[in-house]
Amino acid sequence: MKKVTGFLLIFLPLCGFSQMINDSTYKATNGITFTSGQQVKIGLGSRDDGSFKYIEPVTLRGEKVSSDFAAQPVRIWSVRKLKSKETDVVYGFFTTNKNVYRIKIDAALLAKELQ
Repeated sequence: MKKVTGFLLIFLPLCGFSQMINDSTYKATNGITFTSGQQVKIGLGSRDDGSFKYIEPVTLRGEKVSSDFAAQPVRIWSVRKLKSKETDVVYGFFTTNKNVYRIKIDAALLAKELQ
């Protein structure tokens, strides 16, 4: 019993500092509201080679998203906020070609990767 209590006392605070919160809407820093089911247009990649810095595949970690996504419409199926101690990052998730991608909404807007 003491081991279980000790484990819970250590484990629960760790879960509380970093968690995914599902939100159906998010108002970005520039005033645009993003909702689940909304269609958005991908802009141009902000890296030197034209790939995207703030749009990344969820299923293929470490892979770059090529410039082929530029100027394509995508439908956001989920808006989630990752809350942590230092900062909050809001992601929009979309699917194309059976892959799941996430967009760091505010950073992508500033870099013109999202319109």
